[in-house]
Formats: sequence, structure tokens, C-alpha cells
Amino acid sequence: MVESDKNEFRDVMAMVCELYSKKMSREMLQMYFGALIQFSIEDVKKGIGEHISCKKHGTFFPKPADIIRGIEGEDLLPSEEFRQYLRRSNRKVEF
Repeated sequence: MVESDKNEFRDVMAMVCELYSKKMSREMLQMYFGALIQFSIEDVKKGIGEHISCKKHGTFFPKPADIIRGIEGEDLLPSEEFRQYLRRSNRKVEF
């Protein structure tokens, strides 16, 4: 992310906080931004979306590592990994 992504990041995190009934301080927001700065804002939103919809981890407020797990696709079942591969590759599989 870059400096110009801060407002969008703040808005996204505000929605996440609302979803999980949490409050986020300015310091906590800065810590999350710093931990995720190497990713694009689109990747961060994807990671948050993956976390929220995860049956295993999504019931808890995401920590930066959870968002990174969502970005990088860790802890996926083989069938989920295959679906992600297909989405990324835009290929159709015919049988």
C-alpha cells in the first residue's frame, strides 16, 4: 500500500470493526497498516474477505497474519486451492 491508500484502508478496517463489534484505535490502525504495507490495497481487501468467509478462522477479528493468510491462500483445502488457481488463471476446465 501507499500513503494515498490510508483513507480507503481506514474505511475498510472500520467496516471490519463494525462486523466484529470491535473498536480500533489510531495506534492499532497504524500497526495494521505497517504490517500490511507490502501488499496492495486490493490484496488487503481480498485477504480480509477471505478471512471473513473462512469457516476455520473467520469467527474471530482478523490479526495482520490472518489477513496475510487470506492474501497468500494458506490453510486452504485442496479443492479451495484449485478453485483459487482457476480464478487467477481465468481458465475453463472442461471434462
